[in-house]
Amino acid sequence: MKKDDHEKFYETFRMTPKCFDWLLNLVQPFLEKRSFRKPVCPGERLAITLKFLASGDSYLTLEKYFLVSEPTISLVVSETSAVLWSCLKPIVFKKSSIDTWLECASEFESMWDFPHCLGAIDGKHVTVHSPPLSGSRFFNYKKFFSFILLGVCDAKMKFLMVDVGSSGSRGDGNVFHRSKFAKKLKKHQLDLPPPCKLYGSSENVPFFFVGDAAFERGSHILTPFKGKFLSPEKRLFNYRLSRSRRQIENAFGALYKRYGIFQKPLQTSLAHAKSIVLSACALHNLHLMDEESSTPCRTRRYRCNKHGKYHDDLKADGTIVYGRFKGEDPAKEEEILHRLEEDVTTSNPEDTTLVGTKVTEFFVDFFIDNEIPWQWKSAGIPTCEVSHL
Repeated sequence: MKKDDHEKFYETFRMTPKCFDWLLNLVQPFLEKRSFRKPVCPGERLAITLKFLASGDSYLTLEKYFLVSEPTISLVVSETSAVLWSCLKPIVFKKSSIDTWLECASEFESMWDFPHCLGAIDGKHVTVHSPPLSGSRFFNYKKFFSFILLGVCDAKMKFLMVDVGSSGSRGDGNVFHRSKFAKKLKKHQLDLPPPCKLYGSSENVPFFFVGDAAFERGSHILTPFKGKFLSPEKRLFNYRLSRSRRQIENAFGALYKRYGIFQKPLQTSLAHAKSIVLSACALHNLHLMDEESSTPCRTRRYRCNKHGKYHDDLKADGTIVYGRFKGEDPAKEEEILHRLEEDVTTSNPEDTTLVGTKVTEFFVDFFIDNEIPWQWKSAGIPTCEVSHL
């Protein structure tokens, strides 16, 4: 299958043979075992774990597939998941720096028309069997047992931060408030770009993350307005914010679609479940970073015919790097990045900086003054209401 049917290999392990070999070379030193009996080799350990993540099959099913005992498979999956996370984390998760955040901001502005946005935040329930002696601690409002996967992603669905393990009975806002990411954000330890002017604004505008109404609004967290009977300008703001915020929902959707373990309750201890989920998140990022690990040809043909063309690049050696996003424009992203770097470099910290709800109020007016031709129609706001603004 590895040599003869690449598409079947991709469907089985969710990666190309070349990516599998690269990953095996990375983790092999940590998977080698010494034993009087013949141990499971590193390649088979990796294959078992990737098959488990991709299919979500039970250990009993994998026992018949790989001819390895069920207890051994359980041990292999837990050990290999931890190794995958520890080895991939420094590679696939960007280190916080001003340059990294400016790249994220340029992508959000180019693809989703939201300036100064650094990432989208949300939480997702991961279904588990009730942990021993936990009572109703992990029983959520959806009436099943779970823990929370909290994520921050960029404009192209790549995770910038993940945090797992908080009980499902807690809300997203509560989980975020207790996370390491939120504590670093509050203590200004994320090395965010300094506030700067935005298209000639009179005041400095901070860089921020977007989330849903469950999160607490602040200078670095923008959330939608609550309520049903909102003014047209507030409804427009909510729509523009949701275009950026839904990228984290898309990231979770792609993660859950790619790895079958999320389709059913995890039948393992809570500690092992955390390692499994973290390794899946790291592999999700690896998939997005690997230029050759794109959608198989037959799926690509369907997507191109149905949704239009994607941004594909032709390398000097004649190979094609397939684009993943319809709205991707590297040239535009580069242009915005240069502008942001110049704005940040020339910003004056003594100028007045918008804080708190003033940031939201600024963007309410900004989206009206710098409108996109189709924004009112897409937001479901009638022309008669727009004419009164």
